[in-house]
Amino acid sequence: MAKAERVSAEDFVKTWQKAKSVEAIVEILGGNAAAHRTRANNFRRKGIPMKRFQSAKRGAPLNVEALTALAKSLGGEGATDIKTSKKAKK
Repeated sequence: MAKAERVSAEDFVKTWQKAKSVEAIVEILGGNAAAHRTRANNFRRKGIPMKRFQSAKRGAPLNVEALTALAKSLGGEGATDIKTSKKAKK
C-alpha cells in the first residue's frame, strides 16, 4: 500500500468529523485505519473533541484456559499460570 500524503490538521479534523466510519476516511485520505485512529487519539489527548467510531469486531473471544492447556500439551517451554505471571509483575 502506498504511503498516504499527510493532510493538514484542519483537513484531517474536517474529514474525521464528517465521515461515517474509519474505512470512509481511508477511502478519502488513503493510508490505513490504524494510523488515522492514532492521529485522532493524539488530538483527543490534546483536548480536541474528535468523535468516536464503533470498533470493528475482531472475531471470537479467546478461550485462554483451553489455549493454555493446548500450548502446555504441545511442550510449551516456560508456560506458567497466567494468574501467577500477573502477580509476579506487581
